[in-house]
Amino acid sequence: MGTELYLPETVEDELENQFLRDTATAYANASSGTKDLAKLFHNVIDIQYELPRPSNELLRKAFRVRSGQLKEYFRISTIPLVEIPTKKLVDMAIKRLAPFQQHNLDKDHTVVSGLQDTAIFFSVIEHLKGKSDGRNAFATADGIFRHPEAKALLDTHGITLEIFKSHKELFDDLYDHIWDSIKTEWQKERQQISRDLNAQKDALASKILSALRPSDLAPGYRSVKEVKSMTVDAFSDVMTTLPPVQHRPPVTATYTRQEGSDVEITAIAAVNSDVIVEQYSFLDALLNTPAKSEVVPKVRIDEMTLTSRLRLSITGTMKNGEVTDFRITDVQVER
Repeated sequence: MGTELYLPETVEDELENQFLRDTATAYANASSGTKDLAKLFHNVIDIQYELPRPSNELLRKAFRVRSGQLKEYFRISTIPLVEIPTKKLVDMAIKRLAPFQQHNLDKDHTVVSGLQDTAIFFSVIEHLKGKSDGRNAFATADGIFRHPEAKALLDTHGITLEIFKSHKELFDDLYDHIWDSIKTEWQKERQQISRDLNAQKDALASKILSALRPSDLAPGYRSVKEVKSMTVDAFSDVMTTLPPVQHRPPVTATYTRQEGSDVEITAIAAVNSDVIVEQYSFLDALLNTPAKSEVVPKVRIDEMTLTSRLRLSITGTMKNGEVTDFRITDVQVER
């Protein structure tokens, strides 16, 4: 659709610093946990603990590199922070004009928040000045941007901006918008793939099995040592990536794919697996092992059937107007 994607610089800065705060919290929790283990193991078992921690400088650098890679991949540009007169910000805060808002701490104290939201909003407004063509959409879960005062601020600057409360709501709007030219054919394509996947369940079960690590089927106290057989009940939730822009409307008259091109697919497979597992009984080991000897858990070999939901990555090939020749490229067990 030729849609341009933008991320306000203030949002990215906040994400970066939230990443550092969350990292610090996670390390604090991990440190507390290792201290608890040290107390439990004192005079019982000697274990050395080491929790390497990168510097904030290294974490910031890693975050910015990964952020840059994602923005390049999804073609996301950055909207820079704009200069806003302090007097204007203070006046808006005093009058509690959105995006500023007041919160009651208790019956005698209040606090005013919204500086970052206001900086984001003015950055968007400045970016959109002079852009009168097409639709402008802003996806945010923060309800303050849907406040009448925020709408009035947009009107003051002559900005038309549609506010969506989530990326899903925005996607649904775009999905309906492209119904006539893309949606129907895209849906037919996914239905064709779903139909053919289910028609090839037996053949695809062996391909799924070869791409799956047996141990992933039953983590924890059970260990799958061998998968004797696997059957697929059904494939569902089929989704494909859209073809390149040059093969879909409005560039072309119809939705189409180039003959011989690869099609990336995701799907869910409900499967039953007959497996051989090792099950550990630590209770038996603790009750029956002589004192001061090394605890060796008792192992029991069992055969059982496991039911699982697998998330599949599949590559198909466009042949004679249909997607076929399915290859399983990745399998993940849904928890």
